[in-house]
Amino acid sequence: MSTIKYVLNGTTNGSGDAVVDTNRDIVGEILAVHVDGHNLTDSANLTLTGVYQDVDGDELVGDVIVNHSDVGEATLVELHPRVEAQDPTGTVELYAATFGVVVPFAVAAPLRATISAGGATKAFRIWIIVRE
Repeated sequence: MSTIKYVLNGTTNGSGDAVVDTNRDIVGEILAVHVDGHNLTDSANLTLTGVYQDVDGDELVGDVIVNHSDVGEATLVELHPRVEAQDPTGTVELYAATFGVVVPFAVAAPLRATISAGGATKAFRIWIIVRE
């Protein structure tokens, strides 16, 4: 297994919003997401999702991998998104004692980062660390 870093660079529009895609499939487990949002307005929001295509070619947005409400900070924001593991039916979360068993998000799609409330025309950078 290898680890790969993907970098997304973006600039918010006049309303303080931005959408940046990887423009290629990311296949693996997301281990970490690091955000340099020091230019963004304090309490800027980041949402990271997978973007799939259905059988008709229409866009399907997958589960939310990151939904963080304060990436506009003077320091690097480091996130380690996880999801609760499920049983083979996909309907029941697995537990070890009383705690849910968490695993990294597995993806096989382009990723989309959406910034909102980031301030007008502010640059940002997002590093996504993936184990392939």
